[in-house]
Amino acid sequence: MNQGFSGSGAPPERVSRFEILELLGEGAMGVVYRARDPVLERDVALKLIRPEIAGEAKSRSRFLRECRAAATINHPNVATIYEAGETDDGLLYLASELVVGETLKDRLLVGPLPLEEVIDLGIQLAEALDAAHRKGAVHRDIKPSNLMVDDLGRLKVLDFGLARLGASEGSERGGPGAVGGETVDMTQDGAVVGTPAYMSPEQASAMAVDGRTDIFSAGCVLHELVTGRSPFHAGSVPETLRRVICEEPLPLRSSVGEEFSGLDRVLQWAMAKDRDLRLATGRQLADALGELDRDREADPSVPGPEEVRSRRRTLMVGSATMLLALAILTLFLWQWSRPSLAFADHDRVLVGDVENLTGEVAFGLALRTAIETDLKQSPYASLYRRHQVDETLRSMRRTPDTFIDEQVGRDICRFAGIRALILPRIVEAGGAYELQAAVVDPQTGRRVDRVQVVGASRDDMLADAIDELTRELRTRLGESLESIERTDFPIADVTTSSWEALHYFASANEAWGRGTFDEAVRLYELALELDPQFATCRGSLALLLIQFGDQPERGAEELRRALADGETLPRDEYLMLRAATRQFADRDLVGALEEYRLVADLYPRNGAARNNMGRILLQLGRYGEAAEAFEKAAEIDPKGTVPLINLALLYISALPDAAAAERACRRLIAIDDEVANYQSLLGWAVAAQGRFDEAAEILGRALELDPDDVYALPNLGFVLVAAGNPGSAVLYLRQNLDRVRRAGQPHMELGAFTDLAVCLAEAGEDEAAAALVDDARRRLDELRAPEEQTLGDHAFLAQLLAAAGRMAEAERELAKAQSMEVDDAQSRLDLARACAMLGRRGCAIENTRLAFEQGYGDPYLPMLIPSMNSLLGDPEFMALFPGHGAAEAGPEPSG
Repeated sequence: MNQGFSGSGAPPERVSRFEILELLGEGAMGVVYRARDPVLERDVALKLIRPEIAGEAKSRSRFLRECRAAATINHPNVATIYEAGETDDGLLYLASELVVGETLKDRLLVGPLPLEEVIDLGIQLAEALDAAHRKGAVHRDIKPSNLMVDDLGRLKVLDFGLARLGASEGSERGGPGAVGGETVDMTQDGAVVGTPAYMSPEQASAMAVDGRTDIFSAGCVLHELVTGRSPFHAGSVPETLRRVICEEPLPLRSSVGEEFSGLDRVLQWAMAKDRDLRLATGRQLADALGELDRDREADPSVPGPEEVRSRRRTLMVGSATMLLALAILTLFLWQWSRPSLAFADHDRVLVGDVENLTGEVAFGLALRTAIETDLKQSPYASLYRRHQVDETLRSMRRTPDTFIDEQVGRDICRFAGIRALILPRIVEAGGAYELQAAVVDPQTGRRVDRVQVVGASRDDMLADAIDELTRELRTRLGESLESIERTDFPIADVTTSSWEALHYFASANEAWGRGTFDEAVRLYELALELDPQFATCRGSLALLLIQFGDQPERGAEELRRALADGETLPRDEYLMLRAATRQFADRDLVGALEEYRLVADLYPRNGAARNNMGRILLQLGRYGEAAEAFEKAAEIDPKGTVPLINLALLYISALPDAAAAERACRRLIAIDDEVANYQSLLGWAVAAQGRFDEAAEILGRALELDPDDVYALPNLGFVLVAAGNPGSAVLYLRQNLDRVRRAGQPHMELGAFTDLAVCLAEAGEDEAAAALVDDARRRLDELRAPEEQTLGDHAFLAQLLAAAGRMAEAERELAKAQSMEVDDAQSRLDLARACAMLGRRGCAIENTRLAFEQGYGDPYLPMLIPSMNSLLGDPEFMALFPGHGAAEAGPEPSG
């Protein structure tokens, strides 16, 4: 009989067939016991998930992921998995090989290990990792406590709890990990998983990881085995992560002696910050350590993995390798000594956050904004804009307020394919200021250039120094003097001559990006109080008031005033402001379209102009042209998600083409696969093509990311009903009804009641379906008096009553609905749903057709509503939906 447990309390007597003998250890996820398998007469290590987290989907997922990841690997240095299962009480368990010995963490309690033992253990670890990586499992938490050595000196890798399968096919991002001990888990943006002191830089930065992250962690472990100290551990998690990302470990030869120089060289390769320069595989690490083991007394300069393998080849191949290495070294030295970056026309540049050593707040955010605004004028270099930076940070699991220092900046550049990183710095001395900017090659980390200018005073910085700095930067990047002279507007004219106003403006932009619109309005207004002629600020305030502040009239007035004050702006900004004024203030869509088209023609890299063109073309009903505009905007900014979202929505609604919508959604997910809305959009596009089982899987993934996703929750229920699995759909449609009630959305409650009732009836739960009728009627009476009830109210009651089997009452409610005037597409669809539930096929099809004719917005929803499930596969009904027709019809009608 299974018994529950809590922490280190009384253990269960038996789990499945396994007899519990003693407690071995505890962790955040579970408790490990020594247990006896009476069938095979052997002792095993039995891990049980903690009961307090046994019901959590994420915890169960992680526990099962450990089972699957470890079970794929068959290697003498990886603990063997025997069995996994679930008890009657819902507790997951994992039975594995019982390794008798001690962990490396325990071994370190008595001090560092001898060099020969470290090398031997390192080779075993490297070979275990090589086997895991070949199976597509990345461990992600290699540390001394997860490495055990048995009585024969054989190392075993334990705990694949953070492992992910599929890494051999492509990199993956850090997901949720255990909380407890040293392990870090952050489920918000900027998530990192693992144990900080042993993370790779990319893991600590919440970037995509592959097998090379385990190589870095193995290097950290070997370093600690030699020195007795973790190379990066500090007093706090943030400081430890900073050391992992920014600092190099203390060389072994300086801390424990020259005899360790050879191992030191290998560990430098294993723990290279740039993973492209790191040992790539466990096999390479094992080869390098093996060469040390064979020749420890020789020259301490250890050959690299490629050279080790070349010694096993013929002399001719070895000589060719040496010549190639010499050529690469020569090229490397030449590249290192080059005076500037290989920057080309339209290459992108990122401005990092300012290292502000003055103590003046305005020289932080405002100074960065000023430099970015000045560089934006260049038609040669393409500035990576702040909204693009925010999107990239989110894709990297970081929050938009992450400080962009050199390491984070390089990560962003590599992720987004940006060619140059500019790192500003300002210092103060005797009332004067020195403004510096380093130009960094993000691929190599090489500082290829450095520019510095001096401002005699605070005001002089805005008047001259910033302009001087950005002109010099543009020159160093390769822009011609003629181009600079033609497009070099003084920053004080483009923005403001007030540091405080610029600071408020920059802060308002950040508040807008966070979605705190009231705060952004207040900050824009403060900036304009200091400088009423600040046209860019006034234009931003105007658009915020129109789009999110529900003040269109005031916004239109502010736009017109911004345009009147905007003559000193760069031409592209002025033209964009003029187009926005035509669009939002004058409400002249055709005129605004031509204004945006002019910007797109004059400035081909302006993706915002193309995207705005698409939005206007969509409003004008020119759907094909809108699709072309969104495609062009996405081409200009391959990492931008807004044009792709617009494209997907266009193909789902206005220009129905579910296959095209699916392609747009998959491009979105390629940018970031952990946004619930992207997965939800993809699931709907797949469902619209009749691939219900696949759609259910995708929508399930969306709900893993956001359990209350407003679209995925009901849509998963819909596709499960369409796939013939109403029993599974009940859970999601019940949750959807609860969500609608919690959200205070009474206009959606009757629909949610109806969907759930139909689903319960389909699943054979007639009593539960009947009970919903009374609940729904009570709620309707609370919302509206009987004489005020609408056509939609009666149509929904007809569906509810039909689901409960009360057909005569349902017919009366349908008759009431049909007696009312039908004046909109939604009412037509409500009638169609009621007719379908009452078996009136012709009425249901005709009203669906009329709903589409009257402009019903979702051309696929009627196909998936549970009330209309009986019509799925009916040739006449399916012919109403794009991509479906008589020849493509699905299964025969079910009723």
